[in-house]
Amino acid sequence: MPIQPYQLAPQPQSQDAQASDPTPAANQGISYVKTVSGKRELFFKNDAGDVVQITANGQVVGGSLAEAFEKPMVNGDVATIPAGKPVSIKGDGSYVLGDSDSADGQEPVGITLASVAVSAVGSVALFGRNMPGVLTGLGFAPGDDIFIDEASGQYTNTVAGFTGDDDSIVRIGVAAAANGVTSANATDLIMMREVLIRP
Repeated sequence: MPIQPYQLAPQPQSQDAQASDPTPAANQGISYVKTVSGKRELFFKNDAGDVVQITANGQVVGGSLAEAFEKPMVNGDVATIPAGKPVSIKGDGSYVLGDSDSADGQEPVGITLASVAVSAVGSVALFGRNMPGVLTGLGFAPGDDIFIDEASGQYTNTVAGFTGDDDSIVRIGVAAAANGVTSANATDLIMMREVLIRP
């Protein structure tokens, strides 16, 4: 008797984590698992050598528009941050309770979605969209204000070079570490556009 389609139960597929990015053959692409910060994540690499990370901390990278306004965060404060509280980014990429009494807490970027214990990973609803990887390798630290350079259209974290009477100083956002990690290097840009009046 032939096997009927309904008799074939789908089986989950598992992959061992790769130590490094594998090399696909010409005209092929490879999906694979690699360990990032102690967690197994899904990647894709094409034959041109382009590597794309598909998941981060169990979430799809660059998902829906709603997801772009949420970001995993590490609580770098000295106490649990309650749900529904504003948080700011520290220079090490972690987050602290937003307040007006400390340098780290004075520029909130979003509000916690649930209570987050010290050193734990939680989620923050951002005031602006998260743009992953935009600032990779540019030398910015998490928490830096990011401006549009006066002439070149490049990113800058200082307004000291702005000159002239008709300058508009445009702050386009705040630098952040990658999702759910702490790092002194900023990779992401949280979009929070603001035109500053030059004194």
